[in-house]
Amino acid sequence: MNEILDIVNKQDEIIGTDTRENVHKLKLIHREIYVWVFNDAGEVVLQKRSDAKEQYPGLWFYSLGGHVNSGENYLNSAIREANEEVGIKILENELIFLDKALIKNEENNHFETIYAYKYKNKYDTIKIANEELSGLMWINIDNLLKPDEDFKKQIVPYLLNEKSKETLNKIKQLIK
Repeated sequence: MNEILDIVNKQDEIIGTDTRENVHKLKLIHREIYVWVFNDAGEVVLQKRSDAKEQYPGLWFYSLGGHVNSGENYLNSAIREANEEVGIKILENELIFLDKALIKNEENNHFETIYAYKYKNKYDTIKIANEELSGLMWINIDNLLKPDEDFKKQIVPYLLNEKSKETLNKIKQLIK
């Protein structure tokens, strides 16, 4: 069964719906969410994408994320993805809004809304909850901001850009 996504205009207003496959094929603007899971030790969770993923298989990426399904809002989607991907039950008031931007590139056109979530439990209570992920790891934010050359090859390139660095620095401010 193919996911149905809302198609939006440049003002993030819904103008239609289509399948995820068509939205990507036609490069229609849609909605995606990402959540950085962080702790008081200055670490964030990275997810290792499954080798079966179409984009960036086997590379490390945001703590969790995905498409906003038709009829969902950004917050509901973030809550659903947290439960589906890593088994975390998040309440709306626990999500910290970090950024929203229209992203246009050769692969995808979407509004990207990014949240942070402070994880208060022990490390080992966060688990892979579905087949979309092949691993999870906690990493110090500073090590992600300045990864060595070998680790750079293992990360989705998007996490190395200036916008991602700004977001990670916002998370560091939340920890202080």
